[in-house]
Amino acid sequence: MPTKSLSLEEIAQEDDQTRLLTELQTSRTGLTKDEVTRRQAHDGPNVLKQIKGASWLTKFTQNFTSMMAILLWVAGAIAFVAQLEELGIAIWLVNIINGLFSFWQEYQAGKETPIRVRDAF
Repeated sequence: MPTKSLSLEEIAQEDDQTRLLTELQTSRTGLTKDEVTRRQAHDGPNVLKQIKGASWLTKFTQNFTSMMAILLWVAGAIAFVAQLEELGIAIWLVNIINGLFSFWQEYQAGKETPIRVRDAF
């Protein structure tokens, strides 16, 4: 009787390394050279593709052109038209500060090193 195949996330949540190793058809010592060759022939090389992201300038401007940011730009303009200059300036400053803060957070997050799979076990 075949057993139900669980997703890797479900197995990892159970924190059962033996079951995970069984599901991946490997052992604590790793794969044999023959098994590596067979899997690479079947699945291709185990290589992560490098994806080039958007430029920092594009990311920077996106923080000031999102739907919420555009609404704030318009609200500030309406405040100026209504002769409420202080309110217009305050709204635009909030928008600028929010855009700068969002960009800085995204920039810092992009500098973080991704976790290696080896570190997860």
